[in-house]
Amino acid sequence: MDSLEEMFRKLYDSSLREPVAEILELRKKQRTKAMKVLAATGVAALLCIPAALFITSLPDLWKLILWGIPVLFLLVFFWFFFGGKEEERRLFKTRILTKIVSAIDPGLAFHYNCCISEEAFDKTGLFPERIDRFSGEDCVSGSYHGVKLIFSELHAEKKTESVDRNGHRTTIWQDVFRGVFLIADFQKNFKTRTFVFPDTAENLFGQLIGNFLQKWNFVREGRMVRMENAEFETYFAVYARDDAEARYLLSPKLMEQMVELRKRFDARLSFSFTDSCLNVAIPSTRDFFEMPRNPDYDSLKRCLSEFLYFLRIIDELNLNVRIWSKK
Repeated sequence: MDSLEEMFRKLYDSSLREPVAEILELRKKQRTKAMKVLAATGVAALLCIPAALFITSLPDLWKLILWGIPVLFLLVFFWFFFGGKEEERRLFKTRILTKIVSAIDPGLAFHYNCCISEEAFDKTGLFPERIDRFSGEDCVSGSYHGVKLIFSELHAEKKTESVDRNGHRTTIWQDVFRGVFLIADFQKNFKTRTFVFPDTAENLFGQLIGNFLQKWNFVREGRMVRMENAEFETYFAVYARDDAEARYLLSPKLMEQMVELRKRFDARLSFSFTDSCLNVAIPSTRDFFEMPRNPDYDSLKRCLSEFLYFLRIIDELNLNVRIWSKK
């Protein structure tokens, strides 16, 4: 039995069994209430709908009331059904996920109804587009293996409106970023900002045209910096105001680790170095850290693995290795 398995077994036995039982008991009670209301809805429908349809002498108001009674019961059913699910979700995140995160590292805390602030997101410089709607949840913050960090799910959107020739207005919400965003303390000092973006231009237009478009940078901060790692250049494009500092930050080892991270997530990762931090944007449409349908031992262990999936970034990029002293 490996150490992770042993750790989780002890956690489950000592701290998770009770809240799991509480959630399952709540689910049973809510479903019992919902099914009773659903049965009452059926009875009300059998009694009221035929009367509203076939008793022609009834005033319109009474017919409306008869139609409304089964509808009201149905609304109560949905209230019990979905309200119970939301309460289960709250208990799962406050009673279970908080303990799982603390067990990974006592320096970490989990807050399901919080996220990285829009101001902090904007300061990373990774998504300079206008943001009209910003939301997020499931925030992990604190210290992991001695590295200060914060990450959460985020959804940043911008609104575009158009009017056709008939004067009809159409509003479209476009994703600026959707996924998991991480901000972690970096082990080197630096003065300027450096960005590592997915190499979109070269992938779309080929190396020759892509190099031209990157060189004549119209939207990114700084200028393109060529790196010596060919595989890294396949996946990423670096922009910085200080070429020497960019190469100082992006050591050969770090570039290799970023490539491996890109392959592991199989997503168009973006990085930036700002305000003594390394910022990582991991785009995804998946909703992480949610309650499994059946919160048993195996599904909760998968929840643990889900948190480690992102925390491993700290280890894989060696952010916990303090070779350089920051002053």
